[in-house]
Amino acid sequence: MSPAVATISNIKSIESEPLAKRNLPASTYEAIQQGAAIRSDKIALQFFLQGTDFSDALFYTYRDLIGLINQTANMFYDLGIGKDDVVSMILPNLPQAYFTIWGGEAAGIVNPINPMLEPQVMADIMNAAGSKLLVTLAPFPGTDIWQKVVSIADQVPTLETILQVDLASYLPTFKKLGAKWLVFRGDKGPKPRAQVYDFVTRARRYTTEKLVSERQIQPDDIASYFHTGGTTGTPKLAQHTHFNEVFDAWAAAQAISMTADKIVFCGLPLFHVNGVIVSGLIPWMRGASVVLGPPSGYRGEGVIPNFWRIVDFFKINFFSGVPTVFSALLNVPVEEADISTLEIAICGAAPMPVEVFRQFEERTNIRILEGYGLTEGACVSSVNPLAGERRVGSIGLRLPYQEMKVIALDDEGGYERDCQADEIGLVVLRGPNVFKGYKEEAHNRSAWIDTGDGRGPWLNTGDLGRQDAQGYFWLTGREKELINP
Repeated sequence: MSPAVATISNIKSIESEPLAKRNLPASTYEAIQQGAAIRSDKIALQFFLQGTDFSDALFYTYRDLIGLINQTANMFYDLGIGKDDVVSMILPNLPQAYFTIWGGEAAGIVNPINPMLEPQVMADIMNAAGSKLLVTLAPFPGTDIWQKVVSIADQVPTLETILQVDLASYLPTFKKLGAKWLVFRGDKGPKPRAQVYDFVTRARRYTTEKLVSERQIQPDDIASYFHTGGTTGTPKLAQHTHFNEVFDAWAAAQAISMTADKIVFCGLPLFHVNGVIVSGLIPWMRGASVVLGPPSGYRGEGVIPNFWRIVDFFKINFFSGVPTVFSALLNVPVEEADISTLEIAICGAAPMPVEVFRQFEERTNIRILEGYGLTEGACVSSVNPLAGERRVGSIGLRLPYQEMKVIALDDEGGYERDCQADEIGLVVLRGPNVFKGYKEEAHNRSAWIDTGDGRGPWLNTGDLGRQDAQGYFWLTGREKELINP
């Protein structure tokens, strides 16, 4: 691992060695194997079903994790998934969501979908993706995911197979029987045309030892389609390559000094790149551990009220959240909980109010690192350095090997010139983490800006900002019409 990033000079020093010589893994599958090789018997993943009973957690070693990813990928392969076929996922935060994401990328292309979307939007996304297989939640009391899926499954002509994850399997015997009885009594609805199987029962048929497809995943192979850009009109699906995700995880790990001894809490949803990359691929390619909160993440009952006790129990070192999470935690006293293991909290998705930032750090003595990223950039594009100065209100320094600058546009919306230090303009990106474009070509019309330097176009983020003399970026607004015409 390169030295920790503290200044823009450190970033340039890292870049003095060509990226090709870094020998990064060719795929997300290989990246997780790399982390597992550090110590196969170490705990890779822990999961608790309820925030009020967090001590009752399941755990998976790295040997288990790799085995279950293999098993899931082999199941998908047997069900007809090849490198260009799509596995969609409509799941809350469960271990099977992780197995689906990484097993789906090992077998074909994975397409995570927000379970809270309206059914018709889900159907539109699956049709845009060309989904062949869907992993979703089985009927369960108090949830409506299966009802949503059944209502639209037959609108997706490419959909051949549905795999159900049974939430009841995580319950004690008595509660499990009660849940199944309620489901049985209420299961009077229509049946989808696609074949339906139980995820866990079906997966047990397959070997955990290797990928039976013997697929040699290439860095430029498409790994995932992430939905972005609203819920009206033709869905915008961002195409990530394997190397987009591997590079972004590797480069972000330099900035936050992720090492094998760290424990990361995941409370953000796994249909979003933050949960997938920051709370999945980054720690696992480094051999670190992940604690997965309940299915509803931070929204789960008892998670926020018990958060400091959860940190104490699992000895959490890192967690990632959005400003509303930090605001809510301000109202939770630390009391007797020992949170001394907690090194940093990463905030993204929206600017953190300065007062919340200051109050949180004063009350908890925990450092917050504000960062910036977007789906089109795989996840992370900049972050305040753990080893350097944190500038409150800024989104930090760019990642190594990823270019990031601020430009001025002419009256026609084309490139005019690079902005000077502290001059507000349009933030643009270029680098190995920047996606290949949207699946629907029409969506790419305003996604790129050519500056004429002969080294390829820049991603138009649609965000306005400035860069100071020390290389820190500051967001100042949003020009939505630039990227979402």
